[in-house]
Amino acid sequence: MTWSQGYAVKAALYSALPGVTALADMQISWGLPPIGYVAPEYVAIIDAEGDSQLATISPNRSREETIQQTFLVVTFNGDATQQQATTSRAFTIAEAIVDYCRTTDPTVGGTVRGMLPDLQWGYEEENGQKGCLTQLTFTLTFNARI
Repeated sequence: MTWSQGYAVKAALYSALPGVTALADMQISWGLPPIGYVAPEYVAIIDAEGDSQLATISPNRSREETIQQTFLVVTFNGDATQQQATTSRAFTIAEAIVDYCRTTDPTVGGTVRGMLPDLQWGYEEENGQKGCLTQLTFTLTFNARI
Protein backbone atom coordinates (compact mmCIF):
# COMPACT_ATOMS: atom_id res chain seq x y z
CA MET A 1 0.00 0.00 0.00
CA THR A 2 1.32 3.42 -0.90
CA TRP A 3 0.87 6.62 1.06
CA SER A 4 0.33 8.67 -2.14
CA GLN A 5 -0.20 8.25 -5.85
CA GLY A 6 1.18 11.73 -6.60
CA TYR A 7 4.54 10.53 -7.91
CA ALA A 8 2.94 7.69 -9.90
CA VAL A 9 0.55 10.10 -11.65
CA LYS A 10 3.38 12.44 -12.64
CA ALA A 11 5.52 9.54 -13.87
CA ALA A 12 2.62 8.12 -15.91
CA LEU A 13 1.87 11.51 -17.47
CA TYR A 14 5.55 12.08 -18.27
CA SER A 15 5.65 8.70 -20.06
CA ALA A 16 2.30 9.04 -21.84
CA LEU A 17 2.22 12.64 -23.09
CA PRO A 18 4.93 12.23 -25.78
CA GLY A 19 2.65 9.60 -27.37
CA VAL A 20 -0.29 12.00 -27.69
CA THR A 21 -0.56 12.86 -31.39
CA ALA A 22 -1.06 16.60 -30.83
CA LEU A 23 2.08 16.65 -28.65
CA ALA A 24 4.31 14.58 -30.92
CA ASP A 25 7.85 15.94 -31.22
CA MET A 26 7.14 18.48 -28.47
CA GLN A 27 9.49 18.91 -25.53
CA ILE A 28 7.90 17.40 -22.42
CA SER A 29 9.92 17.93 -19.26
CA TRP A 30 9.77 16.64 -15.70
CA GLY A 31 9.79 19.97 -13.96
CA LEU A 32 11.16 23.01 -15.74
CA PRO A 33 13.46 22.19 -18.64
CA PRO A 34 17.17 22.86 -18.13
CA ILE A 35 18.39 26.27 -19.26
CA GLY A 36 19.84 25.98 -22.74
CA TYR A 37 17.61 23.04 -23.67
CA VAL A 38 14.36 24.88 -24.17
CA ALA A 39 12.30 24.45 -27.33
CA PRO A 40 10.02 27.22 -28.69
CA GLU A 41 7.08 25.15 -27.43
CA TYR A 42 7.19 22.90 -24.42
CA VAL A 43 5.13 21.32 -21.68
CA ALA A 44 6.58 21.13 -18.18
CA ILE A 45 4.92 18.83 -15.67
CA ILE A 46 5.65 20.84 -12.57
CA ASP A 47 4.21 21.16 -9.07
CA ALA A 48 1.68 18.88 -7.42
CA GLU A 49 -0.35 18.93 -4.25
CA GLY A 50 -2.57 16.39 -2.63
CA ASP A 51 -4.57 15.40 0.37
CA SER A 52 -6.39 12.32 1.53
CA GLN A 53 -9.38 11.43 3.65
CA LEU A 54 -10.56 8.14 5.10
CA ALA A 55 -12.62 6.22 2.58
CA THR A 56 -16.28 6.07 3.55
CA ILE A 57 -16.65 2.36 2.88
CA SER A 58 -13.57 0.27 3.35
CA PRO A 59 -12.81 -2.77 5.49
CA ASN A 60 -9.06 -2.06 5.42
CA ARG A 61 -9.29 1.69 6.14
CA SER A 62 -8.27 2.83 2.68
CA ARG A 63 -8.03 6.52 1.94
CA GLU A 64 -9.39 8.67 -0.87
CA GLU A 65 -6.65 10.89 -2.26
CA THR A 66 -7.07 14.05 -4.30
CA ILE A 67 -4.06 15.00 -6.43
CA GLN A 68 -3.66 18.37 -8.12
CA GLN A 69 -1.04 18.18 -10.87
CA THR A 70 0.14 21.45 -12.40
CA PHE A 71 1.38 21.87 -15.96
CA LEU A 72 3.16 24.77 -17.64
CA VAL A 73 2.74 25.23 -21.39
CA VAL A 74 5.10 27.73 -23.00
CA THR A 75 4.84 28.90 -26.59
CA PHE A 76 7.13 31.38 -28.33
CA ASN A 77 6.90 33.04 -31.72
CA GLY A 78 9.73 35.16 -33.14
CA ASP A 79 7.19 37.46 -34.78
CA ALA A 80 6.14 40.04 -32.19
CA THR A 81 2.86 40.66 -34.06
CA GLN A 82 1.62 37.10 -33.40
CA GLN A 83 0.64 37.25 -29.73
CA GLN A 84 -2.91 36.05 -30.34
CA ALA A 85 -1.69 33.08 -32.39
CA THR A 86 0.92 32.25 -29.74
CA THR A 87 -1.67 32.28 -26.96
CA SER A 88 -4.11 30.26 -29.07
CA ARG A 89 -1.41 27.64 -29.62
CA ALA A 90 -0.80 27.37 -25.86
CA PHE A 91 -4.50 26.70 -25.29
CA THR A 92 -4.51 24.08 -28.09
CA ILE A 93 -1.63 22.24 -26.42
CA ALA A 94 -3.34 22.39 -23.02
CA GLU A 95 -6.57 21.10 -24.57
CA ALA A 96 -4.70 18.06 -25.93
CA ILE A 97 -3.47 17.24 -22.41
CA VAL A 98 -6.90 17.75 -20.83
CA ASP A 99 -8.53 15.65 -23.57
CA TYR A 100 -6.01 12.86 -23.01
CA CYS A 101 -6.72 12.80 -19.28
CA ARG A 102 -10.47 13.23 -19.64
CA THR A 103 -11.24 10.81 -22.47
CA THR A 104 -8.27 8.82 -23.80
CA ASP A 105 -6.80 7.57 -20.53
CA PRO A 106 -8.88 8.83 -17.59
CA THR A 107 -7.07 6.51 -15.13
CA VAL A 108 -3.64 7.74 -16.33
CA GLY A 109 -2.28 4.26 -16.83
CA GLY A 110 -4.23 2.87 -13.89
CA THR A 111 -2.61 5.21 -11.35
CA VAL A 112 -5.84 7.01 -10.41
CA ARG A 113 -9.58 6.44 -10.49
CA GLY A 114 -10.10 9.39 -12.80
CA MET A 115 -9.86 13.08 -13.43
CA LEU A 116 -12.24 15.32 -11.53
CA PRO A 117 -14.03 18.16 -13.33
CA ASP A 118 -11.93 20.79 -11.50
CA LEU A 119 -9.66 22.79 -13.77
CA GLN A 120 -7.73 25.84 -12.69
CA TRP A 121 -5.73 27.91 -15.16
CA GLY A 122 -4.06 31.22 -15.83
CA TYR A 123 -1.74 32.67 -18.42
CA GLU A 124 0.73 35.47 -18.99
CA GLU A 125 1.67 37.07 -22.29
CA GLU A 126 4.94 38.85 -23.00
CA ASN A 127 5.82 40.76 -26.10
CA GLY A 128 9.20 42.25 -26.95
CA GLN A 129 11.76 42.87 -29.65
CA LYS A 130 12.55 39.16 -30.03
CA GLY A 131 8.95 38.02 -30.33
CA CYS A 132 6.04 37.03 -28.17
CA LEU A 133 5.66 34.45 -25.46
CA THR A 134 2.71 32.85 -23.69
CA GLN A 135 3.00 30.93 -20.43
CA LEU A 136 -0.17 29.00 -19.61
CA THR A 137 -0.34 27.24 -16.26
CA PHE A 138 -3.15 24.82 -15.49
CA THR A 139 -3.92 22.29 -12.80
CA LEU A 140 -5.81 19.04 -13.23
CA THR A 141 -7.34 17.26 -10.27
CA PHE A 142 -7.32 13.46 -9.99
CA ASN A 143 -8.67 11.07 -7.38
CA ALA A 144 -7.20 7.79 -6.25
CA ARG A 145 -7.87 5.11 -3.64
CA ILE A 146 -4.78 4.51 -1.55
